[in-house]
Amino acid sequence: MWKAVRKSSYVGAAVIHILMVEVAWGNNFQQSGVGLLLPAEFDESSMPPLYRYDNYEECMENGRTYCVARSLLQPDPSSKLWLQIKNFSSDVRHFRHYLLDRGICIDQCLNSLSGSSKNQRDELLVAPFEMDFNFRFNKKYFPRLEKHQEFYADIVNECINLQLQSVAKLKAYSDIEYCQDAQNFFEPFDFLDVVCTAIICVLLGLTVLSTIFDYYLRNKLDKENYLSTQHEQIEHQFATIYSIPRNLVSLTVPPKSTLGQDFRFIEGIRFITMTAIIYLHTTVMLMNVPSELPELFEQTLYNPVLTTLSLFTPNLVQSFFTIGGILLAVNLQDALENDVTSRWKLLVNKLKTRLKRIFPLYLFVILLTASVFRHLKLGPLHGRIIGVESQNCRWNWWINVLFLNNYVKVEETCIQPSWYLSADFQFFTFGLLVLASMKWYPRSTKYWIVTMILINFLGPGLTMWISELPPLMATGTRPVLLLFTDDEWFARLYKPFHTSSAGYFYGVLAGVVYHRAKPAGQALLSRNVFQILKVSALLVVVVCYAPSYLIYETDWKFFWWGPVYGAISKNCWGFFCSVYFIEMALNGRNRLRILLEHDFLLPLGKLTYSVYHSHYLILMAFSSIIRAPVENNVLTPVLYTAIALVLSYGLGLVIFLLVEQPAANLLTSKNNYLERITRWAVQHSEKYVKKINKS
Repeated sequence: MWKAVRKSSYVGAAVIHILMVEVAWGNNFQQSGVGLLLPAEFDESSMPPLYRYDNYEECMENGRTYCVARSLLQPDPSSKLWLQIKNFSSDVRHFRHYLLDRGICIDQCLNSLSGSSKNQRDELLVAPFEMDFNFRFNKKYFPRLEKHQEFYADIVNECINLQLQSVAKLKAYSDIEYCQDAQNFFEPFDFLDVVCTAIICVLLGLTVLSTIFDYYLRNKLDKENYLSTQHEQIEHQFATIYSIPRNLVSLTVPPKSTLGQDFRFIEGIRFITMTAIIYLHTTVMLMNVPSELPELFEQTLYNPVLTTLSLFTPNLVQSFFTIGGILLAVNLQDALENDVTSRWKLLVNKLKTRLKRIFPLYLFVILLTASVFRHLKLGPLHGRIIGVESQNCRWNWWINVLFLNNYVKVEETCIQPSWYLSADFQFFTFGLLVLASMKWYPRSTKYWIVTMILINFLGPGLTMWISELPPLMATGTRPVLLLFTDDEWFARLYKPFHTSSAGYFYGVLAGVVYHRAKPAGQALLSRNVFQILKVSALLVVVVCYAPSYLIYETDWKFFWWGPVYGAISKNCWGFFCSVYFIEMALNGRNRLRILLEHDFLLPLGKLTYSVYHSHYLILMAFSSIIRAPVENNVLTPVLYTAIALVLSYGLGLVIFLLVEQPAANLLTSKNNYLERITRWAVQHSEKYVKKINKS
C-alpha cells in the first residue's frame, strides 16, 4: 500500500499545495539563517507594486498605442525604502522588487502628463544603467521597436516615474520591450501562414472524407467489431487512414502481446506524469505573468513541504526518460533475437520508425507556432510570449529538426519543452548502440554498464563543480523570462544529454534485467537483493529530498560536497522508477499496477505525446490573454491547471486525430503505403510520357 501512496503523490501534490499554502499565507516568514531582511521586519506593501497595467482593451478600442516596459529602480543609497528593497530582493525566494513590469497606454499616459511643465518632465527622466542579469527579450524579436522607442521612450519613462514618485519617492529607468499599435494590430499573412492554413484545410478535408467513406463501408459490410478490424483490401485500409471513429478506437484497444500487457501500466504513469508537468508549467506560468499577489509565491517557498516539492519537480521528466529507456531495451532485445535482417539494417530501421512516429506531429506544431499561432493576439503579453516563440520557430526550426536544441541556442529554443524530444532522441540513438553492442559482444556489457553509470554521476557532478551551480534547481522566483529560458541551471543541468541521462540509462538497464528475468517469472522479485534495492531506492529519494528545503537557508557554495549531493539527487528518481517498473512488469498482482491499468487511463496515456505539444500552446494562449494582473489566491494554480489539463487534452485529441495517428497509419504500416503510392505514381507517369511520345 505504501508504494501506491508514494506513486499517488503526483495527484496529491495539488491538495498538499492548497493546504500548505494556506498555512504559509496565514503566517509571517520565519527568521532566515543568512541574515536577510524578513517580512516580519518589513512591510511589503510599502514597495512599489511589481505589476501595473493600464486598461488594454479600452486603449486598443480607442485606436491608441499600448507599450509593455520593464522598469529598473534607480539605486538610491540615501533612501531607506531602496535599501530595504535591495536587501529583501537579495533572497532568491523573493522576486526582484527593483524590477517592475508595466503596461502603458500612451494616450492615457499623455493625459497624466498634461499638467506637468517641461522642466518637471525632464526631472522624471533617468539615464540607463547596466544590470548583471537579463531582464528583457532581445530587441531583434520586435522589428518596430526602434521606431516606438524613438516616439515613446521618454513619455513612458516620465509616466512611470510620475507614478513612482507619488507612491514611493523613487525613480526608475524604463526600457520599452515592445508596443502594439491599433492600426498595425493584425500581422499580414505570409507564405508560411498560407502553407499552414492549406495543410490544416487538407487535413480537415481528408478526415471528413475518410470518416464518411468508413461509415459507408461499415453499413455496406455490416461486420461485427468493424472499427477494430482491419480491412482486407489495401485500398480500403488506405482510404480510412483518417477515419475519426477508427482512430478513436485505436486509443482504447489494449495491447495483445505479452510484452505490451506487462507494460500496460506505463500508460497510467504517463497520464499522471503529464498531469504533474502541466501543473508545474501552469504554476511557472503564473509566476511569470502579472499577478495581484506575487508575494504568495514568495511565501510558499518558506514552507518546507512546498519548497521540497518545488525542488523535486525537475525529476518529473525523468519518469518519461525511464519509460523510454525501458521500452527501448525490451523491444530491441526481442528484435535482436528474432529478426533475421542484417545487424545495422535493424538499427537503421529502428531509427526510421522512431522518426516516423515523432516527426509528423513535431513538424506540424513547429509550423503552427511559426505561422498561424502568431496571429493569436489576445492581450498585451502576446509579444513576449507568442511573438518570441513564433520568431524562434521561424529562425531556429532547423535546430529542432536536427534534435540539437538542448545544446544549441538553448535560450532561443523553438517550443521550449521540445528540448525533451532532442534529449530523448539522443538517448534513443545512444541506447540502440549500447544494447546492440551488449548483444553482439557480450563481454562489453559490464563496460557499457559502468560507462552509463559514470555518465549519470560525472555529467551533472562535474558541471555543478566547474560552473559553480547549486546541487538543486534552487532558483526560487528568480527567472524573469518564460519557462526558465534565462536560468543557467536549467540550461546547463536540466536539458543536456550528459546531465539528464540518469532516468533513461537506468531504464535501459531495467529493460535488460526484465528481459533476462522474464522467463523465470517472479523469481527475481523474491530475491533478497531485489528487496534491498527496493528499500534502498526509496530511502535514497527520501534522504536526498527530505532536507532539500535547507538549501535556501544555507550558503551552498561553502560545502565542497555539493556536486556529490547534486549528482546523487539527479540519479535517485530515475533509479527509483526503474526498480519499481521492473517489479510491476513482473508482478501481475501488484495493486498499483492494477490501478494504473484501468481502462480509463489507457487512452489518456496514449494521448500524452500530442498533449505534451498541445499543453504548451494552451499555456502560451493563457499567458497572452492576460490583460491585467491576475487576482490570484491559494486555489489559482489548481484552477488554472484543471482548465489547462482539459483544454490540453481536448487540443491533443484533435491533433492526434488530424496528424499523429493518421501519420502513424500511413508511415509505419506494414503495407508500405508510401512505397505503393510512389510506385503507382511512377508507373502512371511513365505511361503518360509514352503516350505523349507516341503522339
